[in-house]
Amino acid sequence: MLITASLAKFQPNLLKLEILSQSQIPGLSNELQLANLQKFIIAKGLTLQSYRKLRPRFDVPPEFEKYRFLELQDKPLVILDDSHILIPSAHLFVWALSTGLFYALSDHTKGEGKRNQFRTLFGLVFQDYVGRILNEAPLLLGKQWEVVPEFRSKLGKDSPDWLLVRDNTVILIECKTSRLTLESRTFAYGEKFDDDARRCFVRPLQKLRDFVIGVRNRTFDHSSLRACKHFYGVVISFEPLRFANSTYSRIFSDDIADVHEVLDGFQFMAIEELERLVSFQKPDILTILTQKLNEAREDEWGGFLGKNYPVPEQHPVLRQKLYDLFPGFEEHQRGADTKNTDTD
Repeated sequence: MLITASLAKFQPNLLKLEILSQSQIPGLSNELQLANLQKFIIAKGLTLQSYRKLRPRFDVPPEFEKYRFLELQDKPLVILDDSHILIPSAHLFVWALSTGLFYALSDHTKGEGKRNQFRTLFGLVFQDYVGRILNEAPLLLGKQWEVVPEFRSKLGKDSPDWLLVRDNTVILIECKTSRLTLESRTFAYGEKFDDDARRCFVRPLQKLRDFVIGVRNRTFDHSSLRACKHFYGVVISFEPLRFANSTYSRIFSDDIADVHEVLDGFQFMAIEELERLVSFQKPDILTILTQKLNEAREDEWGGFLGKNYPVPEQHPVLRQKLYDLFPGFEEHQRGADTKNTDTD
């Protein structure tokens, strides 16, 4: 993909951003200043000569040789000259504009050891966001589920981030922003991968296991939980943890054997998959979860939902959130829809 742009005098129309950057939509045009777009190109681009001087970052066995060069993930733009920018991978370009910003901020605020102020604060924001989805998703939960926020046990330990309680059933929701390192995600082998996978996969399940044990021995005491007998676990990650419900479950089967004994079932899903669930008018979350566990336990959620629950064209909850975030956008969108209808 070759995109023409001027680094000296940025031309947004050539990047198909003219409508956004010049729109009258309150709250949106201010976020797309041309100077910021120019900064993005400088921050996320390298000249062709600079790319040629780069060296692979990891030393790996011969069979992984072809995977070593990962610089396009960090720098998806190749600046050919003052007027031309090459985008070798559209996928990595979009990633850098969205999820990649999270990792850029995370790397920028990294402290000593594992300290990272941005990651700590973002984890709290992510937990709150998941709670908002659960509390504001009547199509998913109806009025039958009680949403219980995190609380502490008599011993000072934290419960899962959110609990969905109905009759004698609880769905435990644990939110995780932890991720596999770039090296582990690329090569998926060795001691480093083993440590990363245990942190992202095993530990959240062990926390859910300990909570259920605490409920049964009344260490975790909550009036809504005293009649509960069935416990399901759902770990919601900021970034998809591929193969968590299949390959990882087999690799770490010994570590999570007692998890299977305590929980009725568990699943990992990414935040975008939870967002997708809130668009369904029926069935509710427990029906979908038990169907997934019984029929497609090891499948990725995207494939399972696509096969059984097609996404409606208009996502009711997220679309309203967009209107709330950018006042005036709803009227703008209606005008565009009317124009398209007249054209048809």
